[in-house]
Amino acid sequence: MTSKKPGAPSPLGGMPHGAGDLDRRGSSFAAADNPSVKFMVADLARSGLRVEDLPRFMQITFGEGDHPVARRHPSLRGAPWYRIWYGRAGESYYADRIDTDRWEPRLKDEEKPGKYHAKSGPAELLVVTPDAPRAGRWWLVEGVKKALAWHKATGLPTIAFPGCDMLLARNMQGTKKRYTLRKPLAAMARSGVAFTVLFDADLTSNPNVYRAACRAREAGLQARINPTEHKGIDDLIVATKLAGQALIDAVEAWEEFDPARHAAPAATAATTPVLAFFEDYWFIEGLGQFINTRILEYVSTHAFDVSHAHRVPAGVTATTIFKRQAGHKAHRVDFDPDQPEVYVVDKVVTLNLFRKPNIEPRRGDVGPLLAHLDHLFEGKAEDIDRMRRWFRAVCVTPGVKLRWMPLLISKDRKQGTGRNSLIEVAHRAIGDRLFGVATGRALAGRFTSYVLGKTLVVVSELEVAESKRDAYANIKERISDDYILMDEKGVREHTIRNRVNFVAFSNAEWPIALAEHDRRVWVVETTNRAMPNPAAFHAWLAREETPGAVLWHLLHEVEPADHAFINEPPPVTELKLEIIERSRPRVEVALDELVQAKHAPFDRELFTLAEVHGALQVELGFGDKRATSDEALAGLLRRRGFARLDKRGESQRRYWACTEDRKRLEELSPKKLDQLYQGPRGARSKF
Repeated sequence: MTSKKPGAPSPLGGMPHGAGDLDRRGSSFAAADNPSVKFMVADLARSGLRVEDLPRFMQITFGEGDHPVARRHPSLRGAPWYRIWYGRAGESYYADRIDTDRWEPRLKDEEKPGKYHAKSGPAELLVVTPDAPRAGRWWLVEGVKKALAWHKATGLPTIAFPGCDMLLARNMQGTKKRYTLRKPLAAMARSGVAFTVLFDADLTSNPNVYRAACRAREAGLQARINPTEHKGIDDLIVATKLAGQALIDAVEAWEEFDPARHAAPAATAATTPVLAFFEDYWFIEGLGQFINTRILEYVSTHAFDVSHAHRVPAGVTATTIFKRQAGHKAHRVDFDPDQPEVYVVDKVVTLNLFRKPNIEPRRGDVGPLLAHLDHLFEGKAEDIDRMRRWFRAVCVTPGVKLRWMPLLISKDRKQGTGRNSLIEVAHRAIGDRLFGVATGRALAGRFTSYVLGKTLVVVSELEVAESKRDAYANIKERISDDYILMDEKGVREHTIRNRVNFVAFSNAEWPIALAEHDRRVWVVETTNRAMPNPAAFHAWLAREETPGAVLWHLLHEVEPADHAFINEPPPVTELKLEIIERSRPRVEVALDELVQAKHAPFDRELFTLAEVHGALQVELGFGDKRATSDEALAGLLRRRGFARLDKRGESQRRYWACTEDRKRLEELSPKKLDQLYQGPRGARSKF
């Protein structure tokens, strides 16, 4: 394994399979205006990165007691010094975040409104350079994008750490705390690696970062102080265009951090009204946690204290200051369009997360919307009318709960036809706060945080190969139930009013398993022709007056959603019947084939459950393993017109027969039942 020279071209562009898959998915999603990918691409661009720059770097995770998990990445085999055990095979950081809905629009902080970024992930060390030298100097960079940008610009071996406190492990020596390198870094140090740490530029002004730098120095790490006006190393690279040896020389010239020469920053709480920073937070007593009402995210008291520690005096927690200064408090949360922001019932204070969009309907141009509907549904009046009424329900009266979901599938499974562009109209009409994005995998999972505070959730590519039935069961429940269980990591389970509507797209032949008598999904086939003029449509959509014009059109020119439209099942289409047929369990399909072909044991008047089990095992190739249980098989037989006789034969066998023959066969004696059962195949009763 060869060492990498400083300033040499970065290996990030090699496009390993994790990043390659994302790039291919990202390109197709971006063409369809997928919001998650747009946010990710914009966020990467701020750091001078592209999707092509994402590597499949290793993830060093930790199990119980801070012991590394015993599994190695395949790319590390044969590397003599890489003894670092770590968790799962390392898909790229952003590919993981895309697949688990980690990307969404949210405000980072008060100073940077509108910044898109990922939610905080697990405390993982991420090795950007898997083929770096076994000794020498490595760079530890705070933040994944900053580490990627640094490595891309310099080619130096780099490890990203997600937060200023993530490099060290705390050990107790008597009553004193001692901070040491986490085990993987300590192992590297013992093998001859030296580390230089690049914190953000607020090292000497942010008490949290300053404290982390002091602890890092205690553990033997060298940190450099960024003297520029650029907060992160990625900001510096983008602003100055420095790269290679010139960038390395510039950073090498930065002063080394030494607490003896650099005084600790003063707490900002002495001069700044603390409560001003807490305005968006409410403490929910029933959950024992905070909720940020601006970005709709739960925050534990520990996370709250850590994130606001630099804003409060030393020796006191942010939670204590919040309570002392009478910060917002409520007993519970709900989502009710018919209630004010805060309401009280039986002395219980409820924080209502619903906020009505502040968009005024005004007459205007909606021609591009009508033309696009005509294009997508190929002029089919019934489909266009149903979609327009759906639009009216979710845009004009957000909070109305439809008991069904549109699932749009293009002919020949073509992409780029404009389905996402259609839903972007609804997005603009209701605003960012009420609009959410989810994946099919999220629907199949137990967590429901993606619906918090939303009235419309878009599933941009519904295909859950491994859990189609779970996805259907979950989405049916979330479509039909009046209340939804909020199940989120680190948050106590609680229920809120369910006002979320779903719309899904798919290019899969079998995107989801639908029950035979499904009442919740409207499967409609859209055109396979490319969107005729996407640039003109998006220019119209971007106009300031477009949301108001759409609302005026829907309010005054589209029939409102009555009780029948909201609650009754949507029309059954041929495409839906095809999906239902593909959704039937293999056992049911095999059983129907046996019955229709009058294959044994259905070639006689009487048969036993064991014989049916045996026939199914042969038909499905299950060997000695039963295809289903006795109870389930009995239910399938009853639904197909068979019944079990109450009377047993002399052999004590339990016989089954056609329901229409049951009464006649029950009149036979046990002996004659056995004789009939043992008679020739295809024979009818002689008694």
